Amino acid sequence: MAKIYHKHRYHGAKLLGRKVLRKLVSGSKPLVFVLSGVYLMLPWLRQMAPQRPVLLGIAVLSIPCALVWRAQARKLAAAMDIMAAGHDGEGRVAKLLAKLPRGWVVLNNLALRAGGPIAQIDHLVISPSGVFVLETKAQKGRIIPCSKGNWQVERRGRIRNIANPVEQNRAQVKACQLLLERLKPGLDCRGIVVMTEAIAVADWPIVAASDLCQRLLAENASRKPVLCKDEIRNLAKGFMTFQVAGKAHWQKENRYLLSFVLTAVLPLFLFTAVMLLALK
Repeated sequence: MAKIYHKHRYHGAKLLGRKVLRKLVSGSKPLVFVLSGVYLMLPWLRQMAPQRPVLLGIAVLSIPCALVWRAQARKLAAAMDIMAAGHDGEGRVAKLLAKLPRGWVVLNNLALRAGGPIAQIDHLVISPSGVFVLETKAQKGRIIPCSKGNWQVERRGRIRNIANPVEQNRAQVKACQLLLERLKPGLDCRGIVVMTEAIAVADWPIVAASDLCQRLLAENASRKPVLCKDEIRNLAKGFMTFQVAGKAHWQKENRYLLSFVLTAVLPLFLFTAVMLLALK
């Protein structure tokens, strides 16, 4: 089996954490409305009479807040679902790549800085004949490729844009070639788009996930071996020296967290504080 130098981005505790967070986002949508109902009922307790106007004001305010958070939670859940589908597709490809021959090296989920923007690479495979840069797509439905710009996916009567995987893969290959000029000048570097669901045709190598290993073996066999096992491993370690930290776009954005704090946590905090003052 191939040597794995960098694991897939979500496995073990990270995978569990992603699933738990997704369930919490879904559960928060009805929860904020349940809390609003509680806020409306509790002020009518006898001992709450002096603070009743304030508590009712918070309760009334919590209703539009709950509506705002429900809309934000839907957007966050959709972003997480799209990201999860991609991660699951990458995880499937990572398992397939692990079955490549001994002596090959696989690096999954790389964020490499090659002098320009950070290149996000799903999988980088180093074989005796050179380097393969893989971009994985897990899109269901009918894919409509475009030579330039975004592609489109038609599913369930709806059409949405997706990033052009060919353009992404070209940029990734270019970044790896820049790094190879420092690490191993003259080494062959090729790009392949891997599709785990629907397949598309474009002026670029595109392969179904089920045919990936066979394609890589054939590509390697068609070229003369130029790397020994030690050189392959040293090259993998060289690539990892350019690795930088990265997060999903919805993890970088603080607006979802800020929205949750203002629409769910703040009303709860204010209501609880007034309740505690009333009980003293």
